[in-house]
Amino acid sequence: MQGLFLKAIKGHDHEALMVILRKCPAHTDATLALSDTCRLQDDTNASKELLERLLFVMERNLHPRCSIGSGKNRFDYNRPENRPLFGGLFRYCQLSARRGCWRTALEQAKLLLSLDPIRDPLASVLLIPLYAVRCGAFSELIEMEQELAHRNVSSMPNWCLAISLAYIYLDKVDLAQKRMEECLKNFPGLLIRLLNAIQAEPGPEIASSEFFNSDEGTRKLLYQLICEREVDLWKETKAQQVLTAAAESIVALNLPASKNKFNKEWVNPSLLS
Repeated sequence: MQGLFLKAIKGHDHEALMVILRKCPAHTDATLALSDTCRLQDDTNASKELLERLLFVMERNLHPRCSIGSGKNRFDYNRPENRPLFGGLFRYCQLSARRGCWRTALEQAKLLLSLDPIRDPLASVLLIPLYAVRCGAFSELIEMEQELAHRNVSSMPNWCLAISLAYIYLDKVDLAQKRMEECLKNFPGLLIRLLNAIQAEPGPEIASSEFFNSDEGTRKLLYQLICEREVDLWKETKAQQVLTAAAESIVALNLPASKNKFNKEWVNPSLLS
């Protein structure tokens, strides 16, 4: 049966996938592949139903002592039989986010991370900050940053912005500005793009600053992705005030133009999908 599946994938034969599922409804690879096909054809309901079927089948086949929600179970992504669980949960997490179920998406992203927290093959750690801010889990996000210190999440631009937003919503403006200053020092090219995204005019000192207008090459795509996803969060008055105050504070330091290098860990499937 797996040979028929591989042949169907190589030939892009969707009908063959349906035949496989009729003969073997619990074939996880075919279920996941057909779900992707439905998603690409904008058939969200069918894609969702197939993902739910996949996750149900995978859960039913777990060891009786395996409590998937405890966060203590580990799965090896390098084993082919485990990959449909990772892929199905990752896609279902993104589907929940598209439907505006931010808390559900956050819990699913945390579950996905718990399956392999060290290697994190699908970079689920990059999903957590946006989902946490949108569902209002501000204190929880700050705690998670400390728990994930081994992943060095404080050096990731989307985490830096999310932590600053969390402090803003918790009315801790001083801490929010401090974290924003750290973020802009490490990622100066992000400021102008974020201001353009929220349709805010930078002040003359910021607009003429070599530090904030330095060309950072490959980081441009990363900044564009972040701005597109978080633009509405920074349109609020408090957020703009913190952003402007942090930028003005850095301008006063008269720092040289940035020459930071691109870190491939900042872009992963969760940002590109």
